[in-house]
Amino acid sequence: MNAIELLKADHHRVRTMFREMEQSEKDAEKRQLLAFRIFEELLTHARIEEKLFYPAVEKALDNGSAEKLRTSRADHAGAERLIRELSALSPDDEAFAPRFVRLVRDMEHHMAEEEAEVLPLAARVLRGELEELGCKMEAMRKDLGQPKSRRGELGVTRAEQADEDPDGLL
Repeated sequence: MNAIELLKADHHRVRTMFREMEQSEKDAEKRQLLAFRIFEELLTHARIEEKLFYPAVEKALDNGSAEKLRTSRADHAGAERLIRELSALSPDDEAFAPRFVRLVRDMEHHMAEEEAEVLPLAARVLRGELEELGCKMEAMRKDLGQPKSRRGELGVTRAEQADEDPDGLL
C-alpha cells in the first residue's frame, strides 16, 4: 500500500472508532476500551507521520513550502496533550466528554486538512517514492505493535512508557 493510501486508511479507521464511541453512550466498558484504542491509534499514526512521512515530504520541498507540515505537527502536539489528559480520566467522568469532543473536533479538522492539502502535495512531490515509503510506514506500524485494546494489556507503567518513548508519542 502506498503512503497516502495508508494514511487515508488510518483516517477512515479513526473516524469509524469516533462513530462507535458516539454510539456506545450507555456501555461504560465498551467506551473505556474504545477510548484506549482511539488514543493508541492516533498516537501510532502521529508517530509514523512524524518519523517517516513528514520528513520525506519536507526533504522533497523547499523550506518555504513546509508550513502545512508545521501546522500538522502542532496538531499532533495538541492531540497528544488531550490524550494524556483523557487517559487519566474514565469515560464516565464528567470532564471526559468535553475533552473527548474537543479531540474528535480537532482530529476531524486535522484529517480533513491533511487530506485536502498535505496528501495532494505529497502525491506531487513523492510520486515515485510512495510505495517504498508506504512499506516503511507499514513496517514501523508492525514494529510499534498494533494498537492494543486495553491499557492494562500494555503492562507498562507511565514511568516505563516515558523511558521507552522519550519523544512522548506512544
